[in-house]
Formats: sequence, C-alpha cells, structure tokens
Amino acid sequence: EYEDFYDFSASYEDLDDADIELDEDGEIVEKKIEIARTGELVLPSGKIVGHRDFRVYYKQYYRPEETRTCVLAQQREELLRLGCKFSGEGASSLSAINELSDSEVMVKLVKFQKQVRRGMMVEQRAMQRAELIAQRREYKSTKDKLRASENTTAKIRDYHKLL
Repeated sequence: EYEDFYDFSASYEDLDDADIELDEDGEIVEKKIEIARTGELVLPSGKIVGHRDFRVYYKQYYRPEETRTCVLAQQREELLRLGCKFSGEGASSLSAINELSDSEVMVKLVKFQKQVRRGMMVEQRAMQRAELIAQRREYKSTKDKLRASENTTAKIRDYHKLL
C-alpha cells in the first residue's frame, strides 16, 4: 500500500534506458553494494571505498623516482665524496661509481646511509652497556660498604657487651 506513495521513479529521468536493468516483473533492479574480503565496500560503479582500519596505508605517500638531472648529479657527487672518504680503494672506486646508472647510484647511497645508521646504533648500544656496567659497579660497591659498616657496628656492640 505504501509503494505508490514512495515511488520515486520520476526522479530517475536523467538516467539512460540502457543503464537501467529490469527484472521479469518490469521493476528496476538496483545494483547492490558488495563487501570485499578485506572489509572494503565495492560500489556499483566499480569504485572501492576503503575501510578505516587501512587508513594508515591509504595515507602513505611514495615519492616518485627522481629524474631531474641536477638532483641526480648531486646524489652522484655525494656518493663519490663518501666513497672516497670511507673506501680504501680510492681512484678505482671513483671510476666504478661513474660507470653506474643513476638508479644503481641511489641504491648504493641508500645502503651506505643505512650502514652509517647501523654503526651509530651499535655505538649507542655500547655506550648504554658501559653505563649499565658502571651503575652495577657503583651499586655493588655501595652495598659492600653498607655490609662492612653493619659488620663493624655488630663487632663494636659485641665488644661493649663483653665489658
């Protein structure tokens, strides 16, 4: 009884007849929204609406690969400078770096920066370990001093009891 009152078919005038699908009764078949295995909504148009749990991944921005010649030249110079500074090979490493492609230069530069960071982490851990060892020694010496003073106090008390 409410179908006549809630009939909004007149508002669908802007749709083409080719886009409308009809069932065997002649009524319009509405396309349904589906839910993918990951919890994302697949709209009838084919677009995917992501789930809010994946918001972190959707917000990620991957920088496009750098193609400007001035930036690539600067990166190559930095790698050459670092290669000369830290490698014992000298001139042979310079010629090897000059023969590399730009992407290979970037890979080497990133690897070198990771090695530097890794070395810094190792140094920090060594410093933390040394500080911990020093704290243990200090605690142990303080504890030994307290024990020694307790023993001394007990000996003095025993001596005075004997008198």
